[in-house]
Amino acid sequence: MKNRIIVVLVAILLSSQGYCRGIEPIIDEDTSRPETGEAASQEVAIYGEIKSVNAVSSSMLVQCYDYDSDSEMSVEIVTDDNTRMEGASNINEIKQGDWADINYIVVDGKNTAKSVAVEKE
Repeated sequence: MKNRIIVVLVAILLSSQGYCRGIEPIIDEDTSRPETGEAASQEVAIYGEIKSVNAVSSSMLVQCYDYDSDSEMSVEIVTDDNTRMEGASNINEIKQGDWADINYIVVDGKNTAKSVAVEKE
């Protein structure tokens, strides 16, 4: 009986890991690249609801949950010509209320999206 309880607890713990997605850096395993003069920006992954979109500045405000601080937070994300889009061809097709999985890096103080996968309502 004790073993069954342990197995069930482990299964619950492992299954909940797929649903708990906080802000986590993506670690690049390729260490063969030479260092540049500037510190390399670390890629960050978030998942959240689009609260607003500004097509003029190619930016969006995303509300997500930060599991490290155990709180809701809003992150402004900008897109550029190098941003890979899935579920939308450009930022004009992203609407308030959509959900998105976003990978971004900080460039010149701005959270610049590397990829945006949009889930339409």
